[in-house]
Amino acid sequence: MTADMLTRQDSFWPRLRALLNERGVDVRTSHLVQLHTEDTDNWLGIVVTSQRRVLLFVYDHASTPENAGVLKRWQDLTDRETDIEFRAFADQIRCGLSMTSEGRLPN
Repeated sequence: MTADMLTRQDSFWPRLRALLNERGVDVRTSHLVQLHTEDTDNWLGIVVTSQRRVLLFVYDHASTPENAGVLKRWQDLTDRETDIEFRAFADQIRCGLSMTSEGRLPN
C-alpha cells in the first residue's frame, strides 16, 4: 500500500497524497499500513509517520468530483493502544512503527 501511495498516478492517489501533506504527513517517509473500504464509498486508512505518529483517516473519493476527494475523519491514534481502531489494526500499526524504528524508508 505504501508503494501505491508513493507512485500511483490515477486520480485516487495524488489527491490522497496532497491531503496527507496538508495535514503535515510527509508521504515520502511514512508508511501506509492500512487501507480498505467498509461497504461504503469511503476508505479507512492508517499511516505511520517517521515521527512515529499513528494517524487514522477516512477518505471520501467516490462521492466527489474526480481529483476532489476529501478527508471525512482524521484521528491521532498515537499512544492510544486501547482505542478500538488501534486494537483492530494493531499488527499493521506495530509493523509500521517497527519499520520506522529501524529507519526503513518506504520503497
